[in-house]
Amino acid sequence: MEIALALLLAAIVGFFWYRSGAKTSNPPSHVQPASLESRDPAIKRVRLTDQQIVALSAASFDKPIYGENPSMLHAQMPNNAACFNLRTIESLVKRGYLKSDGKGGFLLTPEGMNGLRSGMGF
Repeated sequence: MEIALALLLAAIVGFFWYRSGAKTSNPPSHVQPASLESRDPAIKRVRLTDQQIVALSAASFDKPIYGENPSMLHAQMPNNAACFNLRTIESLVKRGYLKSDGKGGFLLTPEGMNGLRSGMGF
């Protein structure tokens, strides 16, 4: 009976010793995680500022957002649309993420949706 108890105790200690070693083991320092570019060179990550992410998130394919100078940011916009700094909107138009609707507003493009996903890390 004592031998069975000793073997059971040794097995429990060995299990906990093995489990604690598995948690603290680190991969070798020469192993680096694969970056997005190394997995697929055709995919490039997009860098966006916080304001650009918010503007693209508020934009849609059918409801425009507006760009104004800082003094007019809190003015009433048509249909209670969102309004952002004009410089932010212009930079997104320049990159092809937004397009003009011809009435002073800006609509999201498919490239803008992809850029938003990439800029947010998806």
